Amino acid sequence: MAFALPGQATYHRKKPIPDDSEVKISAMKELNVNLTRTTTRLASVIAGLIAFPLPVAFFILVLQFNLAAMNDEAKIRADNLSALISTNPQSWQLDEARLQELIKDLNDTGLPESRRVVDVNGRVIVQSFDSNEYRGPVEALEALDPRNALTIARRSDLMDSGKVVGRFEIMRDVRPLLLETALVSLLGLFLGALVLVVLRVYPLRALKLTLATLAQEKERAEVTLQAIGDAVVTIDGRGTVQSFNPAAERIFGYAAAEVVGQSMKMLMPESFGNAFDSYLRRYPDTGQPYLTGVEREISAQRSDGEVFPVDLRISEFYLYGRRQLIGSMRDVTERKRAQVEILQLNANLEARVEERTAQLKFANEQLRIVTQRLRQLAAHQEGVREAERTRIAHELHDELGGLLTSARFDISRLGQLPGIPASPIEKVRDTVDAAIGSTRAIISDLRPPVIDHLGVWRAIDWYARELANRRGLRRQVVIAPELEDVTPAHDVGICLYRLVQEALNNVVKHAEATSIIVNVRRLPTGLVEVETIDDGKGLSSEDLAKVGRWGVMGMRERVHSHGGELTIESTPGRGTTLRATLRID
Repeated sequence: MAFALPGQATYHRKKPIPDDSEVKISAMKELNVNLTRTTTRLASVIAGLIAFPLPVAFFILVLQFNLAAMNDEAKIRADNLSALISTNPQSWQLDEARLQELIKDLNDTGLPESRRVVDVNGRVIVQSFDSNEYRGPVEALEALDPRNALTIARRSDLMDSGKVVGRFEIMRDVRPLLLETALVSLLGLFLGALVLVVLRVYPLRALKLTLATLAQEKERAEVTLQAIGDAVVTIDGRGTVQSFNPAAERIFGYAAAEVVGQSMKMLMPESFGNAFDSYLRRYPDTGQPYLTGVEREISAQRSDGEVFPVDLRISEFYLYGRRQLIGSMRDVTERKRAQVEILQLNANLEARVEERTAQLKFANEQLRIVTQRLRQLAAHQEGVREAERTRIAHELHDELGGLLTSARFDISRLGQLPGIPASPIEKVRDTVDAAIGSTRAIISDLRPPVIDHLGVWRAIDWYARELANRRGLRRQVVIAPELEDVTPAHDVGICLYRLVQEALNNVVKHAEATSIIVNVRRLPTGLVEVETIDDGKGLSSEDLAKVGRWGVMGMRERVHSHGGELTIESTPGRGTTLRATLRID
């Protein structure tokens, strides 16, 4: 069975070698030599990296660590000494005990070191040595001299009120570090030699382990090939089948023995087989991988002649210099059938969606027409109601008002006749006066005469004043000066007056307010905005959404019938603002 295994040797050669055993032996020998050579070189590189860079890196890292620590210590000790100097600027140089205390070593660094304080002229004031390796101060001074090549030093200025009065110096002898580096070098050489020997002595064992692993991988690959659910067919460069797995037997209906050694074209319809044969012939000349590396859907043919669709992916590899092709095929008959069913379902669904959409459009249009007619009817009814109010107001004024006025006059004349008690006459007169007042109030609610005599703006101001006086409310009515000479259309004026009337009546009935504000202004857009504000208990969003708020709905429809908009802003406990905008031209 021709199958590509991980790690198996492949060689690209122009001409195939006829003797497979000879090829395998030669390949194994060459692999052995290459592996030994590569292992030796790798071992040498690793040994060199351990033996030489390791001590250098050790020395640099430790040196950098000591320099950084010395630099930090110099700054800290200088700050402490500067604090002492600032408290005793005149005689700090004489306090040697305190200076010795401030410069003594607190940490064991492993390197001999010395600390000292010098004045601005370089004179040493105090100096300490933290090492027992030197025989006396003279040897210590020579070893820890900053000019010595084996001494590292760091210093920091001592300050007094911004002026340099001396410096603190710390010095360390690096000879112990060089000795440690030499020991690390010896350890690196030993480890490098050990690595070189180990890697050089055991390459054959590694080779055997690798070959055993390859054998296991080959066995695992063969088992996987037999158990895989897709049909896997391997062919050579001439299109001859080299292997045919059990899944291919099940899909195509052939036994492996019937197919192996035959042309791949027996698994394809004639049209595709000829094209595949042409591709195999021209590929060595063109080098264009027309079929390899991509997955495509083609037609295949079973042993009984049935043509069915498969997803095909072809990969190319070379085995011992011979070009091989391996194809993976999956029967997609059920998937194609499901796709056809899905397309049909989608088509049916789209038809139903289009039908439903048309129905919804028709229903929306009918709803729009009905809504428009209802609003027209509501506007008409409002006009009829307003006309009826006007008629009733006129009749009350002309007939009932006249009768009450006549009765009032007759009662006054009756009271002037002799012999009639005055008390009953006064009671009847008061009753008639109350009736006249109620009649006038009813007439004002139905159709305030002030609208006809003074205009809608004065009518709004008059109504707010009368309502506030009756209910004991504070009121404020602000009408923009530029609207004083503007007379809205008759129906628009009635709409504005009724809007304010309904809003203020709601405030009196429900808001429990103590003050009302009415603002009328012209907006930059040319529209007029009428705003009523109260300081009552307010409304929540749930209250505004409750079914039964017909007053609010009626006001909104009244404004909407004149092309305007009505908004309500309210917060529980903080009052309500009703705002209407409409055109009055």
